[in-house]
Amino acid sequence: MTPLVVFDENNNRYTLLSINKSGGEGAIYGIQGKPYECAKIYHTDKITLELKNKIQAMVDNPPSEKTDQTDHHSMAWPTRLLYKQQHQKQFLGFIMPRADESFKEAHDLWDSNPRIKNFGGTFNYQYLLTAARNIASVVTAIHEKGHRIGDLSARNILIGPTALVTLIDCDSFQIFDKKMGKTYYCRVATPEFLSPELFDKNFGLSNIDRYYADLFSLGIIIFQLLMLGFHPYTSKGKLVQDAPTTVDKIKMGYFVYSGKCNGISPPPWAPTYHMISPNIQNLFERCFSEGHSNPVIRPMATEWFEALKNSQKRITTCKKNSNHKFFDHINYCPWCKFEKEHNNHDLFPLVKPTIRQPQPLTRIPSPIHPPSPPPHPISSSNNSLYVKIFGALFIILLVYIVVSPIWTPTVKSMTNHDSNSNYPNVISTPTIQGTIVSSQTTQFTNTPTLENADSIMQKGQNYLTKSDYSNAIASFNSAISIDSSKISAVKKIVMQMKTDADYLSDKGNDCSKAITIYDNVLKYSKLDGTLKEATMQKKLNCLQKLGRSNEADSLNLQIQREFYPEQYQKFL
Repeated sequence: MTPLVVFDENNNRYTLLSINKSGGEGAIYGIQGKPYECAKIYHTDKITLELKNKIQAMVDNPPSEKTDQTDHHSMAWPTRLLYKQQHQKQFLGFIMPRADESFKEAHDLWDSNPRIKNFGGTFNYQYLLTAARNIASVVTAIHEKGHRIGDLSARNILIGPTALVTLIDCDSFQIFDKKMGKTYYCRVATPEFLSPELFDKNFGLSNIDRYYADLFSLGIIIFQLLMLGFHPYTSKGKLVQDAPTTVDKIKMGYFVYSGKCNGISPPPWAPTYHMISPNIQNLFERCFSEGHSNPVIRPMATEWFEALKNSQKRITTCKKNSNHKFFDHINYCPWCKFEKEHNNHDLFPLVKPTIRQPQPLTRIPSPIHPPSPPPHPISSSNNSLYVKIFGALFIILLVYIVVSPIWTPTVKSMTNHDSNSNYPNVISTPTIQGTIVSSQTTQFTNTPTLENADSIMQKGQNYLTKSDYSNAIASFNSAISIDSSKISAVKKIVMQMKTDADYLSDKGNDCSKAITIYDNVLKYSKLDGTLKEATMQKKLNCLQKLGRSNEADSLNLQIQREFYPEQYQKFL
């Protein structure tokens, strides 16, 4: 097939190569000389002026992509428009980051067999929890820009071997044009992930804001990740005997796991629900019981992110199977229990990990290495054999040292994942991806000590001077976790951040930046209740000024629930 030559808005020339991926709207092409990007070219009959303006609005107002994983993109978001001719003549499509081919659709991780086939045996429950947290992070970044996903489902979320995620099909999202103050609405939906209030809507004809629908879909995705594919409304019994499909059950609204519905029970092969951390169970209750008929009660993406982040600290390991990870509020291993009750079917078996080989035009994740075997004594009778083995290993190591620098410019690692660690990568704040913080790994190169708390504080100050509030707060939180004497100094810094945000909000007329600062003030680990409420109230005022009414309503409910519970209960 003849390569297609196109141009961007700056008259840069690109040669597109067919990769045999085509759909109802257009085709995906590789770009000659740019292995980490691709192009979407629309079918001629799909191109309209409104579509072009929507893609331009996406290029002009992208969600934050601040990340420690410099080669990773959490969204296949348009970066440049493409035209048939120079000088922006005849719009054709756009350029976007190329999704890593090792990433798989979220539904491929529900069951142990495809999970082991795709990622090897080390992708355990801790990775699923991390992936859920990362998805909540990406949704947060999208909502912060006034956009909505609209059709969030298990097919447009890709998950990688280290639990990093990438959202695809972004051009179908609901997009807010910041310059023109216009919204381009989402026209598609996946019924199994659609919120109940939207089932009778015609998305082709109606302009419907999908903010609360996103919150419902996000809850389903997280539920299915933590419950290994089971839908929150899947159940059996008399109450649902007239609801044969998942969609029918969503409409009825019986959340079987709440324990409030007599006459129905969970599917027999579903994991035990009570193994899930109680703080996450509370959010599921709000999303699927209370939030079924009252959308504003559904947890925001930021709430999911914080709950999942906090719950990661409560993961423990089974004594019989080191691949069995679970929350520590229960005193038994739920995976061993499941195995015993279901014909020895182990959902997270100890399997030797798959070592991935480099592939062309693909960013390859660091290989997941199996744990080292225990050492064995070398007997004198086997000395010659071991000499040969160690000699062979030395040659392999020498070849690796020589060849490794040659590969580096052409094959980039998908992550900064430590090859000696089997821990997933996580997004350490709602917009920044880093490495999971556990008892074995930290966010910093050196093991934190009292001696380097000062250097971490200085790093935070440096971030602050660059207006990088997320990394600043992360540094300050790390410093005070090492040396509690820093709490007073950090509190003064946080108070000054809030004061700066108040000025931007009240006199500087820059509510968007103020909201960014308020969000990071709220991440301060030692934030007291008074300052937290004041910060949330100021953020609420900013959201109202910007006309972001859905987010304002959700935040207002959060304030009422947390600080005025009696009024909140009356509202319910």
